[in-house]
Amino acid sequence: MSENAAVLQVKSRSPFDEAAFQKGKAELKAKMLQSSQEAYFQDYIRRISEDLQKAGKIRINPQALDEVGRRTYY
Repeated sequence: MSENAAVLQVKSRSPFDEAAFQKGKAELKAKMLQSSQEAYFQDYIRRISEDLQKAGKIRINPQALDEVGRRTYY
């Protein structure tokens, strides 16, 4: 058995609401697409940054990143 296994038990069930599903379907699809695009873009930026660093074309300033990370934007 895998060390990452879990056993779940269903406590209650509710009937499927087709009307509510259809109403929220477009919004859910848009959120899923946006999430996928964001993950792809972040991976792309990471790969490009690594390649540019290895080539000596850019240098990452950790202090500047820390400072930007501490700022609060509203």
